[in-house]
Amino acid sequence: LAEDEKGVLWIATDGGLFRFDGTNFQKFGKENGLPSLQVSTVVAGKSGTIWCGTFGGGLCRLEGDRFVVFNRKNGLPDEYVTALVEDYEGNIWVGSIWGGAARFG
Repeated sequence: LAEDEKGVLWIATDGGLFRFDGTNFQKFGKENGLPSLQVSTVVAGKSGTIWCGTFGGGLCRLEGDRFVVFNRKNGLPDEYVTALVEDYEGNIWVGSIWGGAARFG
């Protein structure tokens, strides 16, 4: 779970990423460019950016209602993301099953 600066709740599930604004749920899935529905972790960054990690699909950044995907092809050491955290400088740290930790920023 993550809460953004507007109080919106973001929920990582095995069925995609969900947004809850206090009244309505919105699902983000493959139709939005999510490479895997198994979303393991989510972070609401200080800049308002929503990041999520997936099992087998890599790291995803939400832009509007579409995801930009980061995977091995563009430098992510492992596409099975298990943990995300944003540091005080705004860097995203990615924890994964086989690739250890990597800084994205």
